[in-house]
Amino acid sequence: MDQLFINLMLEHVRQGSMVDQRFNKQAWSDMVSKFSAAFGSQHDQFVLERRFMNLRKLFGDMKNLLDQSGFAWDDRRHMIIAGDSLWNAYLKVLFLNLIMPTRIMW
Repeated sequence: MDQLFINLMLEHVRQGSMVDQRFNKQAWSDMVSKFSAAFGSQHDQFVLERRFMNLRKLFGDMKNLLDQSGFAWDDRRHMIIAGDSLWNAYLKVLFLNLIMPTRIMW
């Protein structure tokens, strides 16, 4: 589902249907129509907009992680990789930020 949605969004970006990081109404209408036709279910604009925001957040999180030294993308496995000690340090910081959100530790 995500792959089709991403392809539809890319198609509309290439067509110029995205202005100020927002798709126009015609783009949303077209994506809803094609998405529903492909999966035989009704997904309204609200559902797709929420998925867009979630994918955007995921992209930002992954980009931030990949910008850190020691993290890399594995094309074969389609995942972020790093050594165990780096992952452990990252998860420790992530946990500490969850329990004490006012401290920035990374």
